[in-house]
Amino acid sequence: HFTIKKIDKQSGATLEGAVFRFEQIDGSYVTTGTTGFDGMLSFAGDELPFGSYRVTEERSPTGFEKDTSVQTVEWDGTKDVLLTFQNVRQPTIIVSKVDGVTGISLPGATFNIYKDGELIDTATTGGVILLGTEIEREDLSYFDGLQKPFVIVDNALERLPFSTVTMDNAGAVFEAVEYLRSLGHRKIGFLYNSIPSSNDNARRDAFEAAIHQLGLSYSDDLICRVFPTMDGARKSFGEALDRGIALPTAFLANNDSIALGAMRAMQERGIRVPQDISMIGFDGLPFSAMSEPTLTTVDVPCTDIGRWAVNIIHQQMRGRIRTTCSIHVSTQLHIRKSTAAPRSSGEVWGKE
Repeated sequence: HFTIKKIDKQSGATLEGAVFRFEQIDGSYVTTGTTGFDGMLSFAGDELPFGSYRVTEERSPTGFEKDTSVQTVEWDGTKDVLLTFQNVRQPTIIVSKVDGVTGISLPGATFNIYKDGELIDTATTGGVILLGTEIEREDLSYFDGLQKPFVIVDNALERLPFSTVTMDNAGAVFEAVEYLRSLGHRKIGFLYNSIPSSNDNARRDAFEAAIHQLGLSYSDDLICRVFPTMDGARKSFGEALDRGIALPTAFLANNDSIALGAMRAMQERGIRVPQDISMIGFDGLPFSAMSEPTLTTVDVPCTDIGRWAVNIIHQQMRGRIRTTCSIHVSTQLHIRKSTAAPRSSGEVWGKE
């Protein structure tokens, strides 16, 4: 890979939004590219034609001086190349808006910035990023008096009067169900949180929609409510197994904790994963890679969700975004050892 790394010279933090120019020294080829959220810009193999290159920064990230250095390198695709450019933060004017009585900081105040009598920019005092996992619609009245900018993360409620950033629950669930179908599963169940949040409800609705879209048979019997912790799911799903519920050949769980608790309950009763029942979790929590078998799960890019939220709040604070928006960040299915093709006999555990 031919990679550019962009960093803050003072802090070492990576910087998004720097534009670089790649020019072959003989002038036969020129292209540009922009560093991403991770501060990286990368070309693989022959994505960048082989040759001798002069690399320069065309535009620096907002708030930083441009790195004026010129770096030359020979690129033939046989070994990795990493070029690092550094930026120095520009001198900054800090405006603080506070309550004159309490001294509490006040978000949402907009200031005009003039130079020699000419308006050159506007700026808005800081906003709020709220982790809204458990927020319900009736809770929104508590925020009626809150001034923007304001962003809610990890909440799937629709038509909120604020900007929101969350994972793409519908796309993630469809991908998981489609993968199980590709393995040969035709009877797929859903392990549902008995105390659901908005994301839980979104995944439950997406599951039913995916089943219909993929031409599979749906019934409410495919939805199994369990307690929303690992041990609670083990106990509540174990009780359901002891009652003799009819089991599908695969489950998609609302989260990794539920999935692992249900796996333990089945294993305690001699039901093998994935030989008898396949299991997919959701969230990509670290302990999902340490179970036996390791858990196939939907990885949620929490870092990217946070970065999108910070980007929105930053643009709102600068007055560049004046309307609300809703961003759904895509996920990735991480296939491990808890999923396999169903038993060829077509048997299922429990009562029909």
